[in-house]
Amino acid sequence: MPQKKKIATKDTLDTFEAVLRTERLRRGWTLEKTAEFLGISGRHLWDLEHSRKKPSFGTLYHIIRSLGLDANSIFYPGINQESSPAEQVARLLYQCEVHEADTALALVEAFLSRIAK
Repeated sequence: MPQKKKIATKDTLDTFEAVLRTERLRRGWTLEKTAEFLGISGRHLWDLEHSRKKPSFGTLYHIIRSLGLDANSIFYPGINQESSPAEQVARLLYQCEVHEADTALALVEAFLSRIAK
């Protein structure tokens, strides 16, 4: 049976754990609430936060997108780069349901048309 390729180094995992835990605490969420939001078990999330398990690419991708994390902060932690406001908005929009994104789009379009006058 072919082995899964490992996608993370020790440094990347340490950074992933820190970014994941920091985001969870920033939101004021418990481990259980975060796990429920992500659709994974609380035990699995605890294992990820404490280096007991390495995330698969699919899990890592899902967590980054669902929480609107900046992937660069995980994969390139030594590079101090601020996200542009447009990147921050895009990450937030990825967390929205379709109807919420439609509402946000309408608000942005109305705002832009108003300031263009």
